[in-house]
Parts: sequence; structure tokens; C-alpha cells
Amino acid sequence: MLMSTDMELSCDERVLREMDEEIEEIKKPYAKSLLSLATGRHILNGSPLAFGEGNVKRRIINVLNYKKPVFWVVIVAIIAVVAVSVGLMSNPQEKQLSIEDYANQFIEKTIADYNTDDNYFKIIDRKITKLEKIVSFDELLPAATLELWSLEYRLKPEDMSKIMLAGGMNEVDGWITEEASMGKPILVFSYDYAIPQFLGTLWSGEADLSTLAGQETALRIFLETREMLPRETYSGNHIVVKFPLSTGETCQLFLSQPIVQGEHGIWCVERWMDGNGTVYYVTPETDIMIADYYRKLQNEVDNGHKPGLRDPLQVAIEFIKNDLEQWQVFIDDLVPQYSATLEDFMETPESHFIDIGDSTKFTEEEINRAIEIVKDNFEFPASTLTKIMYNEEKAEKLTKVYLESGNGSINGAKSENVIVLLSNFEVDDSGDNPVLNPGTTYENYQWILIRDDKKTDWKIDDQGY
Repeated sequence: MLMSTDMELSCDERVLREMDEEIEEIKKPYAKSLLSLATGRHILNGSPLAFGEGNVKRRIINVLNYKKPVFWVVIVAIIAVVAVSVGLMSNPQEKQLSIEDYANQFIEKTIADYNTDDNYFKIIDRKITKLEKIVSFDELLPAATLELWSLEYRLKPEDMSKIMLAGGMNEVDGWITEEASMGKPILVFSYDYAIPQFLGTLWSGEADLSTLAGQETALRIFLETREMLPRETYSGNHIVVKFPLSTGETCQLFLSQPIVQGEHGIWCVERWMDGNGTVYYVTPETDIMIADYYRKLQNEVDNGHKPGLRDPLQVAIEFIKNDLEQWQVFIDDLVPQYSATLEDFMETPESHFIDIGDSTKFTEEEINRAIEIVKDNFEFPASTLTKIMYNEEKAEKLTKVYLESGNGSINGAKSENVIVLLSNFEVDDSGDNPVLNPGTTYENYQWILIRDDKKTDWKIDDQGY
């Protein structure tokens, strides 16, 4: 009924607009015509059989009150309609990307990094060989499900004969399989109303992903670095415990109460820091959620078992000896700071073991990683590493010699991928070192480390004087 009435009124107004200058003269005759046409007619089912047969009173009032629209009103109406139309056309609904779409985007970016003017080969094709969900978590972020997906793929170069397989590259039937020093890519997604959102990438070589607890720790590190989680796993009571190493390096632990606060709650080492300021996250040896693991330990303590877990210093010394294998440290060597905060823990402990000067060539992270590799590979019999140094002025001179007349003149290494560290170490009096002099201190011993590029890890290429 309403639709029919609107159509009648619209037709009446169209007739009056067509008359233009004669509107006032035609109003009364037109109204009389409507009245006469309606006289004696009948209506079926609530709607007129044809225009002009129903709702005559309203139509006559509308005709007599009709005024020609002002020109500017018409223009404004047209502009409004056009603006709305353009807005609807220019804002179409975006396509929702799938997990596979995001994986392809990751691979395309990798290809773009290869296909530069500076690179000696081009990638012309790629294919995904594995895209598999590893795990999902509902507890780490409020009201969000997080998933880890493993991605493996192959790249096809334009000319395989030009490829120098290095840095984790392998060739299979003319395709390159790639595994960087950091491992394989693990794609991280969150879900909002069942729609996947790509958060970023972590790498399989950065953590032990073989257990549920390891996967949880890796994801927590990922979220913390993106400020999506606070940089403490458990809120509440904390203690920072400093302890010395035989090298003069000072390390520290960050202890928390994961389940119950106060004297009845157990303690755990949440994370620890070495003398370089590098923070390491502690993952308990379990294949269940970390919170469930500590809840189980708390229940055991409540039932009279493992009472030492309520003593933070006992927990600290057990971790130092059993996990860090620092058997020379005793409980009296520990320096606790009670009622500590995360800010207290994040202050790098004073250490006389590391000496890093200013650098415009490498970041602090790059230098510290090189130092860690030297520390891990120092295995001289009856010897103790006492200091590692990076002095950029000296290092640049030694790098120049290495590139011009050392291994660098053969392996094609670039200056930005060469770092030289100096070290001091002491040989004891035991005579167990068949090469070096007993009871001697050696200074400025050189370690030359190289890498393929900034994406790959350092490796020791040469050492000595």
C-alpha cells in the first residue's frame, strides 16, 4: 500500500514539474481531475487497480502544496548521491587472506630479497612443500587463539649452474631447498572471529620446538619482543640473584613464584642473564603447558614433597649447578636482591670479562653473538679465558690484512661480514697443555669470524697471532 501511494505522489509531482512556469495555473484543474476520476471507483485487496484511484485526499493536498524545488537544493542532492556512489565503488570489501596466502606472501618476499641487481642469480619459480600447523594456544593472549605453522618451500633458479650452495642451501632436482642458520620459518597467526591474522615469523633454530613447553616459550619470546606481552612471565614476587663465574664474569637469575605468592609458594628461575646482558628464557623439561607443570609441582610441595622449592636460594643454586653446570659456585657466592623488579633484572651486571668499544660497523647484538661463539669454542687444555675484547680500530686493521693476504683473499668474504675479536687467557701450572707454556698469560689472541650475510650466524674462520 505504501509503495503504491509513493508511486502516485511521485507521478503527480512529475506532471507538475513538466508544466514548469504554468505550475500555479494547473494545480486546481489537476486536483479536480483526480477527484472526478476517483468518484464511483472501487478498490480491491487494499491497493488501487491503477494510478489515480486511491488515497485521493492526500494526492490533492500534495498537488495544491507543491512548490518547484530550489535549484541549489537539487544540486546538493545530486552531489550527495554521487559522493556516496563513489565511496561505495572505491571501498570494495577486501579479500580475506588464508594461511596459504600468507605463506605465499612470505615466499614472495624472500624471492624479492634474492632478485636484486646485486645478486648473481635470479629466482623464477617457487613451490610450497609443507605447510602444517604445529600447535595452538588459547591461554597466552586474552580472548585470542594463537597458532604456529611450519613452512617449507623450494625455489627454482634461472640457472642452477650459477648457484653457490651455501648458508643452508641444498639442491634437489633443480630446486633449491633452504634452511638458514636460524632454521626454518615458523609462521605465527592469531585468530579474530575465526579470521587468521599474520603476526610474524620465528625460526625453528632459535628454540627447542620439540615439546609443548618449548613451543610455548618460543611464542612468549616472540610476543614479548613485539610488546604484546609484558617482559615477565609471572606477576607477583620476584628475586634477582647475582653469581660470579671463574672468569670474572657476573651473571644473574630472575626468580618468580608461578602459582602461589608468599611463604607457601614455590619458586622457579624464569630467565637469566649472562655477563654480556643477553637474556635466556628457562623452559622446564616437560611436554605439558608450563603453568600446568608448575601447578603440579606446587601440589607436590603442598603434600610435603620437595620442600626446597619454597627456598629461592636453594632453587637458584640448583639451577646454577645442574642447568648451567657451574659447579664451582656455592650458595654463599650468591648475592640476592629481594622484592626485585624486572627493571632491576634488566640492568646488565658489571663484568670485567667483556670489553666492547664503540662500533659503527656492527650492532651490539652482532658483536655479542660473535663473543658467544668464541666462548663456546675456547677449549684450550689447562687454560682459562679471562677477557674478550672488540676494538673497532684494531679490528679494522686486522680485517684488512685478512682480506688482502689471509683466508679472505680466497673465500671472497666481504668486510661487513668479517669481525675480529681479541682475547686474553691464562695457562695453569699443571703442564697439561702440550703446546702452550705453563703458568703463562697470553694477551690479544685473535679470533677471526665470518658469515655469509647478515641473515646467517658467525663462524670461526681463523685464530692465533
